Amino acid sequence: VGLPPKDAMIAPDISRSFDPIAQAWMTALASLGIDGLAAHLGPMQKSESLHQLCFAGLAPGEITVGGRKLVGMSQRRSGHGAYFHTMAYTHFPLAASIGAFAQGQAEATELLASHVVDLASLSALAPAQIEAQFCAAFVAALDGI
Repeated sequence: VGLPPKDAMIAPDISRSFDPIAQAWMTALASLGIDGLAAHLGPMQKSESLHQLCFAGLAPGEITVGGRKLVGMSQRRSGHGAYFHTMAYTHFPLAASIGAFAQGQAEATELLASHVVDLASLSALAPAQIEAQFCAAFVAALDGI
């Protein structure tokens, strides 16, 4: 999501700038039938055991389900505006992520599964349906802000 300079959605408090983006995500995800969504409102949280994997941390505005991260966010600001980079995995690349850890495969799998969740595990829809329905709902939610 790119916003021009001085757009009303660009909050002076950088951590609060994620609020409208998080709200749009939650509205769009709810339209997919995903319940139990929560936006992280506190400061950045890093897991010592998962420091190799940035998606396992938790920053302001990022969305969790049952305490497990679903949506990641970052932003960049310049004189040209603010740029929000945000994503959720349709399928979390568990096998590829396990290779980043020194511990055994079973321990790494359990650790990652307790911190990260993906859309395929939360929705009965096929990946193509998830993507199409989500994109339309997300754009509509942003237009409503």
